[in-house]
This record gives sequence, C-alpha cells and structure tokens, in this order.
Amino acid sequence: MKFTHKTLLQSTVAAFNDKELSIRTKSILAGEKIRTVRLDEIRHSYDFSTNFNGAGLLTAIAAAALVIYLFSLAAPFLHLDGGFFFLLIAIIALPFFFNYYNFYELKTKGEPIVLHCSKKKQEEAEEFLTLLIDASKQFLKNKYGFVDADIPKDVQFQNYRWLLQNAIISEVEYEEMKKELKKL
Repeated sequence: MKFTHKTLLQSTVAAFNDKELSIRTKSILAGEKIRTVRLDEIRHSYDFSTNFNGAGLLTAIAAAALVIYLFSLAAPFLHLDGGFFFLLIAIIALPFFFNYYNFYELKTKGEPIVLHCSKKKQEEAEEFLTLLIDASKQFLKNKYGFVDADIPKDVQFQNYRWLLQNAIISEVEYEEMKKELKKL
C-alpha cells in the first residue's frame, strides 16, 4: 500500500510491506530524506490535527491588499496608485487561506511519524493508516503468536498475554493459542 502527498515545495511517498514502513520525502529546501520504521515499532493509534501553516500571514497580506484595492475604487480622491497591483496580490495570497493541511501523527517506539495531507486526501490517508496498523498487528501476531517446542512455555504464554493486552489478538484466539501450547 502506498500514500502520496505533494505540495508546491515537497512530495512525500509512504509505503509499507509485510515488515517495514518507508517514507521518502523530497523537498526543494531540505533535499531528500528516507525514513524506515519496522512494523513492530509502530503503535496502534494516531492523532489527527489541522494546521494553517503560513496561512495567517498570507491571509493578512491578502486582506490588507484587498482593502487597499477597495479604497482605491471607493475613494479615488486618495490617489492610491497601483490599485490593480494590490488586487493581484490579494488574488495570489488569498488561496493560501484555503491551502491548510491535515496531518496525522502515528506513534512509534521512537520519533513519531507525521503524514501530511490535503482535505481531499484525508480519507485516503486514514485508509492508509488503518491498513498500516492492521499490517503491524499481523506482523506482531506472526512474530509472537505461534507455538514452538523450543521456546519455554512460560515465555510463550507471556507473548500470548502481551498480544491480548495490546488488542492484537482476541480473547478467543488467546484461548486457542493456550490450548495448542498445553498440548505440547
């Protein structure tokens, strides 16, 4: 599964397989960065926030330019030259108000993963994160939820209990795993 987010200055591609998540960010200002996180390091929840990054200043500039333009139309005796210039500034800057973005912060054992997305891609980002969390749970279930005669039973019981406590397996699966282990 892959999630892509592009802006004027940066593009991010996040993709995962059955073992790890890879995030490649290309930025005009910061160059290219690649971050890899193993699926067993991912926590199974995320936070959602909205950010108006830079929109406040640009909106203020657009509003001021629009006011100056309107004054140049309403009060021609003030001789405000360049009225159309201010209209142009307002037209260019005002869309930044609507260019806010959402971001999701996915907790990990280390530094959190932050995915940015536009409002249009919010549903796609949530689907990506849900599938990523499911893949992480499946990875942990495969890693710790098996019966092995070479591993002490008490260690395996602890692994099963941990899987249950972290909502990776259900109570039914937990009981089935315990029964299989007791058969050894």
